[in-house]
Amino acid sequence: MDRLVEESRGGETCQNLAWAMEDEMRRGASQIGEMGALWDQAEKEVSRGLGKDDYAILMRLRQGRPQGDIVASQSEIGLVLSHLAMEAQRKRESEVKERLQPLSEGVWKILKADEMGSLEARSAQRLEGMVGTKHQGAFDLQTLSAVLSPSATESMDPKRKRRLKRTLNRLNADYPFAPAPYCVGTVSEGREMIRSLCKEVISLAKAVHLAALETTHSYRPHHDAYFKNFNLSSLSAEDWLFFPQVVVMIDAEDLSPKEESILWDLLDSPFPVRIFLQTHDPLEPLSKTLERSSVMSLSKRAATGESFVLQTPASHLPRMSETLQRGMTYKGPSLFTVLVGNGEHSSLDGETQSRAAWEARLFPIFSSDPSKKGGMADQFSVENNPALDAPWAIHTVSFEDTELQRGEEEHAFTPLDIAACDNRWTDRFAVVPPDMWTDEMAPAGDRLSQEPGGILPIPYLLMVDGEGVLHRVVPEQTLIRETRNWHKGWIRLAQWGGINNSYSLLARREAKGEGGEESCFPSLDDEGKGGRVDTEVASLDRAPLPPSGPHLVPTIDTARCSTCDECIKLNKRMFVYNANKKAEIGDLEAGTFREMVEAAEVCKVAVIHPGNPWNPDEPGLEALKERAAPFN
Repeated sequence: MDRLVEESRGGETCQNLAWAMEDEMRRGASQIGEMGALWDQAEKEVSRGLGKDDYAILMRLRQGRPQGDIVASQSEIGLVLSHLAMEAQRKRESEVKERLQPLSEGVWKILKADEMGSLEARSAQRLEGMVGTKHQGAFDLQTLSAVLSPSATESMDPKRKRRLKRTLNRLNADYPFAPAPYCVGTVSEGREMIRSLCKEVISLAKAVHLAALETTHSYRPHHDAYFKNFNLSSLSAEDWLFFPQVVVMIDAEDLSPKEESILWDLLDSPFPVRIFLQTHDPLEPLSKTLERSSVMSLSKRAATGESFVLQTPASHLPRMSETLQRGMTYKGPSLFTVLVGNGEHSSLDGETQSRAAWEARLFPIFSSDPSKKGGMADQFSVENNPALDAPWAIHTVSFEDTELQRGEEEHAFTPLDIAACDNRWTDRFAVVPPDMWTDEMAPAGDRLSQEPGGILPIPYLLMVDGEGVLHRVVPEQTLIRETRNWHKGWIRLAQWGGINNSYSLLARREAKGEGGEESCFPSLDDEGKGGRVDTEVASLDRAPLPPSGPHLVPTIDTARCSTCDECIKLNKRMFVYNANKKAEIGDLEAGTFREMVEAAEVCKVAVIHPGNPWNPDEPGLEALKERAAPFN
């Protein structure tokens, strides 16, 4: 719309009409899938009540409107990939024809020259066809044939002539390229499609090499054996261009272990297969119950090989169009992994969900292009991610307190924020009322940037309820641990892309001299060093906050209790509620170590740490200590 305004040389009125048209088109895009019809519908609404001059401006905008199909939602992203595949296929087919045409003409000329030198070409009947009916009376074609026949040459070897005719027929035959890309729904179907194309491609490549030898008079008897055994391994680097693209569109949920194995076979092959792998769950990396690899782990592994790789949320596909096109024209296999949020379990809509996963480093953008010269520094890129030199993207949150005073806090945007909006994970957060807020609490982003060990502040997120009231919610410890581990994966990914790795930091120090800047990322090697808070802090109810582990005595993270009643139901004397209805340990002697372990196992927010048994005579202690270990 900006381009149309500029081309029409319009002023403010033109700009306002363009914005109005864009708003109307966005509203109708999901119902009308073609640009012309969508424009007409929006124009009908916008033009209501317009004066003559304004209507004329609207008509000027109309003159430059584009044509094409509309992709109105993230669920239709496959259309974008198919379109790009078709464009790349047309380019590839044009390059193939450009290579075949001179060879076809060369073989035709050899056969034509042989034919023109033959006795048959000098017959009266053939000469009559050459002269034409208009001038036949001016020549004695029988006499002319008798004069020319003695100069006729012997025809070429019949075996060579048959070989050349077969070659010419193959060069002039239909190409293996279909009018549209070969699209399939599973990687196994993609493999079968590739196999079915191999015979045709080998046949074409064989004809090309044979024609090249014949047209340069280089064909020798020993070539007979070479072409008899011509197969896939005989193809040159240029011959792989003859393979049409095969597009595989698959959902990550449908990728079984068997299909995943075939996927790696295809990515390790030289075939131009384009695998579009989409996923819908941005919190997939935090789950430990998956029987298959996560989409991001697949992308990272593929990026270490020779295939082209692009990972991006669907919300960022437009800005990654150039990278997408490079992947479509890559000589070998390409893998495109895309997060298509659906908002099924979240309070966020699909597009916001995919954008949020990108910003929270759950689904960062990265690409690997082996066709670029140089090493990994040139081929691997993470440059399209936010706040590259910081652990997290930071936002300022403005609010009004109970005394109507304005306040501001800076908060990191992390996977915890997305998990808190997902109804599958909400039971892992405990709401903390304002009267329990203390200075010993810290934003979750700060806690995630600190290494485990010692006594750390209680992490919290800010959330707003339906009444607009601001709350602090505390995530369970296991969720913080998983998020930190996931963040370490992002750090390694960023270091692959040259962000704060040892080489880039060394270069900075050398450029700045001694005492140059250091990485803003926490160290991955020095556990427990850097960023540790060593001061004594108190929990929400002013009791000392227990160490993060290992726990040697029975302990409850009281501040993070979700008041689910599970432990109270097991033993209401060993577990009791305090004045804020948060669980704490009452009388240990009133219960057993088995009950403590069972309470830890059923606790929804994993705040109960059984510690060590206090009664050495309790039966089955070895098995119970084994069950307690994960919670200590």
